[in-house]
Amino acid sequence: MAPAISGNDKSSPKRGTIKVERKHYTGCPSHRSDPELYQPHEFQTELVATDASEPLILLAPDVWSDLYLMAKSVEYNELGMLGTVRKSGNVFLIDRIFVPKQKVHGATCELTEDGLAELAAEILQEDPDLMEMLRFWGHFHLVNYTLPSAQDEDQMADFSHNDWFIRGIFGKTGGRAEFAFYDYRRGVHWTDVPWRIHHPIKYERENYWKAMIGAKTEKIPAPAPSAAEEDAITGAAMHQVYQAGYDEQGRLTLIIREEGVE
Repeated sequence: MAPAISGNDKSSPKRGTIKVERKHYTGCPSHRSDPELYQPHEFQTELVATDASEPLILLAPDVWSDLYLMAKSVEYNELGMLGTVRKSGNVFLIDRIFVPKQKVHGATCELTEDGLAELAAEILQEDPDLMEMLRFWGHFHLVNYTLPSAQDEDQMADFSHNDWFIRGIFGKTGGRAEFAFYDYRRGVHWTDVPWRIHHPIKYERENYWKAMIGAKTEKIPAPAPSAAEEDAITGAAMHQVYQAGYDEQGRLTLIIREEGVE
């Protein structure tokens, strides 16, 4: 509301001046009112964990190949598997898979207690340390659909006595694989975890190839560059002359000399 201009009233300011109503505030009205009971709102929860880095899953080449061959062999049934995992920081390498006895059909696969006991006995006989590394459970879906079912989620509760565990779902067609990582210790899990095929350099083969190359090769004097090679890489710029030649290791290179200097 615009301020009113006063009339001839003696109590009013002089004619032509503006009368401003002054109000004094002691604070925001909400500060004077009683608080209300706190009520749950529409939550938008996010996980903020500075020490919870995203995991990375690696597949050993044999595992990657075996998964493809298994997918070709399961026909029209689901199939479950377990696997050993090697951990290095936040990187997890699935390096071996096992198929226990189980009951299967087109919509599910059920690992039996007898099948798990038999597999455990086989692993313990081979290497008892492998039992502690058994941290992967995976299965095939008949189509290229890798989202977990309610049964898949329930299955992960059976592994919650471990600090962590990995789930893999593989589409029988289409080549899609999806992994989830469960961190039971912190009560969080990641879905659609990034993965790749592990192709390590086998440094133990380095000495083999050094010896092989040394035995199969004979070093000869470096030949003089041909005219075509000189023409291709000889040039002059900024008062410098670039001349083709070979260095001490016999590699074709450019020799730089100042113009007019032999």
